[in-house]
Amino acid sequence: MKRRIITIGREFGSGGRELGRRLSEKLQLAYYDREIVTELANRTSLSEEYVERITSDRPFASYPIHIGTSFYALPDYALDRCFSVYAEQHRLLEDLSMKSDCIIVGRCADYILREKDPFRIFVYADMESKLQRCRARSPEDETLSDSKMKRNIRSIDKGRARYYNYFSQQKWGARDNCDLLINTSGKDIKQISEAVDFFVKLMNDFAKDLGMKNSHFENPDGWDDEKQYSTAHDLLVLSEYALSVPEIKEIVGYNEKYVVFESGQNITWKNSNKLLDKNSAYYCKNAIGVKTGTTKNAGNCLIAAFSENHRTYISVAIGCKSDNDRYELTLQLFYSMISSSK
Repeated sequence: MKRRIITIGREFGSGGRELGRRLSEKLQLAYYDREIVTELANRTSLSEEYVERITSDRPFASYPIHIGTSFYALPDYALDRCFSVYAEQHRLLEDLSMKSDCIIVGRCADYILREKDPFRIFVYADMESKLQRCRARSPEDETLSDSKMKRNIRSIDKGRARYYNYFSQQKWGARDNCDLLINTSGKDIKQISEAVDFFVKLMNDFAKDLGMKNSHFENPDGWDDEKQYSTAHDLLVLSEYALSVPEIKEIVGYNEKYVVFESGQNITWKNSNKLLDKNSAYYCKNAIGVKTGTTKNAGNCLIAAFSENHRTYISVAIGCKSDNDRYELTLQLFYSMISSSK
């Protein structure tokens, strides 16, 4: 079963750690931050302070681990140990991601778990806001001047960036590698975390306005919740509205889309709807969208739209036992609709 994973990268003093903790409480997800350092120390028999230090900056020397297909011994024991800790961190995050739905702060988690399609958040703020947060949690006898504390903040962020960039070969905090960027400058972290509740309220209000009389949302991403529900009829109503929006209709109709970002990085997004894939056994030339979805409680679901003789047909298949079942049922519904309309 696919796990719900949220990763949070953050600038020092941006409040990313607090945001992760508050989101975990609201969404009832496991939360991992300092716990990762503690477990890494246990697994490697190293002190937590040492593990914290070597996972906060890139290795001090940039030696290749391998060249071509031949492996070479690392020329320094400390460097070897750094790579060993990273490898153990990789295994640990894999273990945690399989154990339960979770939120993971830092640790290159977005990159390490990239095959699990995590929701990637990056939290940042202006220097004055970061300075204010650091002052608020500093001991009363703190004697660092503002200029010294700012230098420390910049140093920590540079270390985090070097570590992330080194192991991922991606730019730390780049929008190309994130699903959501949150600017916490001048904002209260508690209020930001409560924005999820506000957004869900907007979802429920909008659903009511559309005429979805038997639906209720508890989270914005569709994961199972005992208080979250809908019906095939309501999903049909929602789909009819979605297809009336030209931009949405165009997006859901793509089988795949190649995109080049401003940074030069490129990516190809592949639609999971097999009805649109000419290489699939379930390809249908009449298909024009709309959405697949799978959770433990809902089963394998598929909302599909077809165009035939200038008419649009929409089918909703929910609770199917397998991926194949939802496509076979959907095609049966489509051909039944076509024959009955003649």
